[in-house]
Amino acid sequence: MRRSIARAAQGYGSDDSDDEFALELAAARAAKAAASPAAPVLPSQRASLESAVAAVASRLPWPETLVLSDQAELELGLPKEKVHDDLARELAFYELAVRAVKLGRQRLVELGVPFVRPADFFCEMVKSDAHMARIRDKLEFETQKMQAFEQRKERQQGRKYAKEKQNAKKEERARQKRDALAEIATMGTDGMLDEDEVDIDQPALKKRRKDGAGSAKRRAKDKKYGFGGRKKHAKRADRKSLNDMSDFDPKRGKASAKSKKNAGANRPGKRARDAGRRKGGRS
Repeated sequence: MRRSIARAAQGYGSDDSDDEFALELAAARAAKAAASPAAPVLPSQRASLESAVAAVASRLPWPETLVLSDQAELELGLPKEKVHDDLARELAFYELAVRAVKLGRQRLVELGVPFVRPADFFCEMVKSDAHMARIRDKLEFETQKMQAFEQRKERQQGRKYAKEKQNAKKEERARQKRDALAEIATMGTDGMLDEDEVDIDQPALKKRRKDGAGSAKRRAKDKKYGFGGRKKHAKRADRKSLNDMSDFDPKRGKASAKSKKNAGANRPGKRARDAGRRKGGRS
């Protein structure tokens, strides 16, 4: 209202705009008067408002306003006893809107005004490209987040399944070992293994057999040459060797040379050995 009064007070524009400003000024004054409860609407003001509305409506064609004021076709049709019924009132408004839309479509078709959007219609977005880019980035982030969650869940399920599979394999190996040991324990006293009955490729049966449990050829070789004993860690120090101080010489601060193994104390010298060989040759 203030903007209309200010524009009317400036007094600029053409003659046509002057009439519009006058109508707006009259409408603003009438609205201001109607807003005040103490100031009743005078007949002169009502007449001026009706004339202003009629003038504006007469200047603009109907497709510019799309105003439907046919009282006969757009009757609300709500009985007075149902005025305070919310459901009935909303239903009446809905039916009135449907009738108004049908009437408006019919008038647009009669006037030849297109009202259906064509297939190649290009409508500019209300939101800017930067705003849409932020929305797209947010949607992509949410998608990647969900994908990462699903992948993490699949990895956890895979690790759980692999662990269960590994435990089952360990239990199966332990069961096979127990069965093999039990089968060995129930064999004959000779300790010979029958390859038809027992799988020698099992881990529990790959160990070296005990003395006397091998073949006849192996027992003959052990009897002739000896088993030889354990070769691994043969020179490794133990508690007995560490506490043995019989070879230690306090004067020299170390073990005596005479007491060392394979020192050759009783072996003759080179000349004596050569002389012995010569004597043996002469005889």
